[in-house]
Amino acid sequence: MSEYAEFNARMLAKVEKSFLTAVKKDSKLKRIAGRIRDGTTYDDALDYAERAGELLSESYLNAFNGLDFVAGDTAQAVLPPTLEMQHDLMATVIEQIQNNINQMIGSNLQPQVPEVDTNRIDGLVKAVSNSEDIEHTRELLSEPVINFTQSIVDRAVRDNAKLQSDAGHKAYIVRTAEVPGVVTRTHVVRSRKGKKYEYSRSYLVPCEWCARLAGRYDYESVRNANNDVYKRHSACRCRVTYTVGSFRQNAWNHKETWTEAQADEQRKLTKAEMRRMEREAQKQYEADTRRKLEEIGFTYIDPNVLQKADKTLLSDTVDRLKELDDRFNVVKRSTGRQFWWNGRKRAWAYVTSYVGDSGHQELTIGNAFKDLSAFESDVKKYTKMGWWMPMDMEDPRMLHTGIITHEYGHMLHNLLYQQAVNTGYPLSRDAYVRNINTAIRNIARRNNPQFDLMKNISEYGQSNEFEFFAEVFMNSQCGKPNELGLAMQEWLKQEGF
Repeated sequence: MSEYAEFNARMLAKVEKSFLTAVKKDSKLKRIAGRIRDGTTYDDALDYAERAGELLSESYLNAFNGLDFVAGDTAQAVLPPTLEMQHDLMATVIEQIQNNINQMIGSNLQPQVPEVDTNRIDGLVKAVSNSEDIEHTRELLSEPVINFTQSIVDRAVRDNAKLQSDAGHKAYIVRTAEVPGVVTRTHVVRSRKGKKYEYSRSYLVPCEWCARLAGRYDYESVRNANNDVYKRHSACRCRVTYTVGSFRQNAWNHKETWTEAQADEQRKLTKAEMRRMEREAQKQYEADTRRKLEEIGFTYIDPNVLQKADKTLLSDTVDRLKELDDRFNVVKRSTGRQFWWNGRKRAWAYVTSYVGDSGHQELTIGNAFKDLSAFESDVKKYTKMGWWMPMDMEDPRMLHTGIITHEYGHMLHNLLYQQAVNTGYPLSRDAYVRNINTAIRNIARRNNPQFDLMKNISEYGQSNEFEFFAEVFMNSQCGKPNELGLAMQEWLKQEGF
């Protein structure tokens, strides 16, 4: 073996070892892989592609560190096998996610994994071979490598959407805009009493080209593989995914955008500066969310709630709590109202109440609120299993807030019992809630003499009288009430709500 051949073999072995070790040990990649095992969204595949692309890029840069240039034969020896290895890694991810999607929608179709894009690999080899400036070579082995890895997912999205569409399913391509930076705007709001408040809010803003392409597309309208919706510019982090059937559109809908020149400047910001801006945006988000919770009536908000809960889930949760309390006024009429975080792995949410003159109530949410995709998947799964009461699962907001609506039901029956105790009610909390549930069941039987209780209550609702009330309350407020939910609505009206 010649000296050059030995050198190239060492470079290849060095890159392969560095990359495989990084994939095995990287904590971020492990977390994403954990989501992928049960995942049903290509967002997870794109997260994996971005991180895997970064690790492969770092492996190239580390292996070639100290060289004045990368010779053409070295580029040819190292890049194709390692990029094909990257393709094989992403193929495994794509197969897992597509199998999960097919299982979820009841499809027997085989996952489509795109073939290796040899033209793109050849183009990168040629570009590196012709580069005489090592700094330019480092650029070629950074974003283009990440872009290559993303493109594997993009083509899988297109190919699997085509297969689903050809099989008669309604498929949609969804593109969400990349965000190279943050802008801050000052907003003015007024309370019901007319008091003026000013607050700043930071917005993640995409470049103009990406914002223009963001949206939902019927697959048949973008069937051409050369459609712009599948394309990326340098350093693009747009999300190109697909879905079968109806869904919440997750696309850019704000007016602010960067010009291309401004977007380029934003991408050149140091990682430290971006982290600083992200911290400021997070701080503002926490302040705004805390203010909303305090306006609802909570007297203590655990900082962990603001820091650890998924922003979409927490935002929908807070908005839902406000809607419920505007009508039922439970939080404001309780005392010692506290909002907690519980980091236990299987914790969903629960309410703690202390009966007595204080009527103290604590609402706690847990780790289930950290991961939006897993949360949605579990809610759909347990609802379809009959463990939870039916809700409108085509409305993502209902999907996100069913759990918290259930817990608000607990807060409601706790408050009602507290009020009964204050007026001399002699029986236990169990007896009090049992009597309410009996009244609700009687309304359902009056409305329908053939009313079947077991067809209208979840397994969880069957576990005890408290869960019965909370489950039926949730069903009555979440878009698809059954006979018990309708009876609960009637009972609430009778009680003055």
